Amino acid sequence: MMHHVFGPHFLGAPLFPGVPNLVLFILLGLGVWYFLKRDKQTESQAPHSKDSSISETQDLRDEINQLKKENDLLRELLKRDLEKK
Repeated sequence: MMHHVFGPHFLGAPLFPGVPNLVLFILLGLGVWYFLKRDKQTESQAPHSKDSSISETQDLRDEINQLKKENDLLRELLKRDLEKK
C-alpha cells in the first residue's frame, strides 16, 4: 500500500518523462544549496585592497574637513544674525 502513496509520481505528473518529480526537487535543492554555500565562501574570501581602504580614509578626512569649514561658516552666520537682533 505504501508504494502507491510514495510512488515515483506522488507529487504529480513528471515534468520530464522518465524522471520523477521528487528527484527533480532533490536536484534543485542541492543546486540552490551549492550556490548559496559558494556565495558565502566567496564573500568571506574577498580580498580587501589596501588602495581602496586608503582612498576611503582620505575621502572621509576630506569630508570631515569640508564639514568643519561648513560648520565654521554657519557659526559665523549665526553669530552675525544674533548680533543684528
